Parts: sequence; structure tokens; C-alpha cells
Amino acid sequence: MILFTILLLMLILLTIFTVLAVSMGGAMFIVIFGDVIICIFLIIWLMKRLITKKK
Repeated sequence: MILFTILLLMLILLTIFTVLAVSMGGAMFIVIFGDVIICIFLIIWLMKRLITKKK
């Protein structure tokens, strides 16, 4: 029973650590590449607007 408790605690801690690591990695990706993503959307929006005006 003691071994089961230790293994369960390790599983819970590793799960929490994994969730935190993935969320921090995603947040850092958005912070670093957020301006690039917004710039791409802005360029696509401008191109669509210019193409529809010509027609």
C-alpha cells in the first residue's frame, strides 16, 4: 500500500509538471511569434481587400 501511494504521488506530480511545462511552452511560443502571426493575418486581410476592390 505504501508503494502504491508513492507511485500515485509521483504520477500526480509528473502530471502537474507536464501540464505546466506544456502551458509555459505554448505561452512562450505565443509571446515570441505573436507579432509574426498577427502580421501574416494583416497581410492576408489587406490582400483580400485589394483583390475584391479590383473586381
